[in-house]
Amino acid sequence: MAFRMSFLGRNTPTPLLSEISAQVDGTIVEAVCRHGIGGGHVEWSSHLRKFANMKIQVPHFRGGLGITPNEGSAISAFYSATCALIVWLGCHGGARPALQFAGVWAPRQDFTSPDSWHAPLLQALSNSHALLVQDYGCVEWTSASDRVPAPLAAPLVVSSVRPSVGSCNPPPMLSPVTLPQLCMLFHSTPADHQGAETSAEPGDRIAKSPLQRTLTAHIMGRWTKHAGALAPISVKRSVEMLELQRTQRFPVCPAKPASSVFAELFPAPQPEPSQPHVSTKKAKEMHINWNPVAFLSDLSAHKILTRFPPDVWQAFFCRSFGAPIPKMLAHA
Repeated sequence: MAFRMSFLGRNTPTPLLSEISAQVDGTIVEAVCRHGIGGGHVEWSSHLRKFANMKIQVPHFRGGLGITPNEGSAISAFYSATCALIVWLGCHGGARPALQFAGVWAPRQDFTSPDSWHAPLLQALSNSHALLVQDYGCVEWTSASDRVPAPLAAPLVVSSVRPSVGSCNPPPMLSPVTLPQLCMLFHSTPADHQGAETSAEPGDRIAKSPLQRTLTAHIMGRWTKHAGALAPISVKRSVEMLELQRTQRFPVCPAKPASSVFAELFPAPQPEPSQPHVSTKKAKEMHINWNPVAFLSDLSAHKILTRFPPDVWQAFFCRSFGAPIPKMLAHA
């Protein structure tokens, strides 16, 4: 089923697939809740149901079950696949007529002029590009001469990112995802399209297309269906469990750092030198990242060691969601 939805997402424009994807996502959430609590979720309040939808769909490092909704991933899948198609057509247009795939597959289309596109697939790509810029805060790549002045460029902070429980550091400032101009795709190279990560600084020498997983993560950080899920006071316990199950970051330091190899690898900060031009060793730190729910990615019904007995799984599931445990209700 997952492979079929992935295929549809890559090859179907978002407006045509959004309703079907939403139905599939609702069915998946319903099945997960029914398996986790045995049907008792039908008595949950609307606030707890909305929180459950969010927790099931957010990634493990944010304390969720990591089941990305098809409705959100389909946007990035279609955009990435269609951009890759245009780049491929541009790279197979040599001097021989047999290589002129663009003229055969998309006749009378000027790939360097998105405003003149009349093919449904290309028009859908243009609409997806506008959707990512307007609704999801993506930034279109600009040349150095057209760069927006610095005072007008505000950094993007995703409200869903919070400091983890074990960390004293503030939440990181997430840079917006930079999208290439559609008129430049046809003359791009596969190396540009398959670049590692897209820089968020407009004006870079090469405009690279964002990776699909990078674009999906950015979309889910702004997913409107998850907005307000943490606000109701009735889900306070659920929010506390979500915070505890987020990825946590702890500083590591032995009890006696001076008497161990830790002091050699991570020297203590040196005092300020009396001479301003004297260089000092940069203080190094070591941290441990702990993800309490990362084990969920390795669960499989085909592995005996990773199987949960139904009662144990229901207890873990209900505790994670801040809901009553069915076995304990009989003793309440």
